Amino acid sequence: MCYGFMQITDLVYWQSSAILADEQSMVASGIMNFGGSLTGIVAIPVLAFLLEYHGQFAALASCSVAALLASVFWIFIDLKKQIGTN
Repeated sequence: MCYGFMQITDLVYWQSSAILADEQSMVASGIMNFGGSLTGIVAIPVLAFLLEYHGQFAALASCSVAALLASVFWIFIDLKKQIGTN
């Protein structure tokens, strides 16, 4: 079920980047891909540390907090304003 919800949200952020970046949508997509890869590189050792020294609850709680913070940032995205405009 978690994977299904994740796939539903993929559409939203890829479409949002295409709307916001307009002609620069490929650049925005590249930045998002780089950020996703970088996050994966950082998250694995952090989660391994949390699991080893603080237990499963700390690892799951930290992931939940990160997901909640990421969703809060969507409140501040204005899809009517494109990148590069005032």
